[in-house]
Amino acid sequence: MPNRSLPFRPFLLGLILLAALGAPACGRPTGSGKLTGHTRPLAKQVGGVTITEVRAGQPDTAFAFRAAPGRLLFTFFGFTHCPDLCPTTLGDLRKALRRLGEDSGRLDVSFITVDPDRDSAEVMTRYLRSFFLVSHALRPASRQELLAVQAAFGATSSVTRKADGDSDVAHTAASYIVDDQGRVVVEWDFGTKPADMAADLRILFDRQNGAATR
Repeated sequence: MPNRSLPFRPFLLGLILLAALGAPACGRPTGSGKLTGHTRPLAKQVGGVTITEVRAGQPDTAFAFRAAPGRLLFTFFGFTHCPDLCPTTLGDLRKALRRLGEDSGRLDVSFITVDPDRDSAEVMTRYLRSFFLVSHALRPASRQELLAVQAAFGATSSVTRKADGDSDVAHTAASYIVDDQGRVVVEWDFGTKPADMAADLRILFDRQNGAATR
């Protein structure tokens, strides 16, 4: 049985229940000028947590989840052996960036491995370069570091090693956009279309442009 990547079921079930109940804490407004992804009246604050960033052949550094001024940060939890969720999400983001033109340069990409035992700095660097010229490969130095970051984002993951050396990996399938204040300003479910990603990013960049002129 090959390595599997499955959306973390409790997380997805929670989203379904919230949608069914019409919970005000998480909505999906549609229409011109409104975000397609999930938004919250009180945004998650993740700017206070850090994780280890790795680069092949270079020293590790600390990475904070806060976009640079005037930019946005895309964050996704996954692993390089992922057969479906991860390459699909990263590929869709790449398509979305092509739609943005010059504004594509204002989005930084970060990828957090939930399987650090197999995802070395070299493996992660090679994997991410197959999607983006520049990105942040984030490899937790400990289980505690990963858990702290997951708690901030509301994400979860699990890795089960099997006797035959294979692994089952489950992780939250959502992706997150973080602003320069360290706030999660939109969350995308797995399967969000590149056109919707691009539209949301344009709205968020426009909001930043408006704030900068005030």
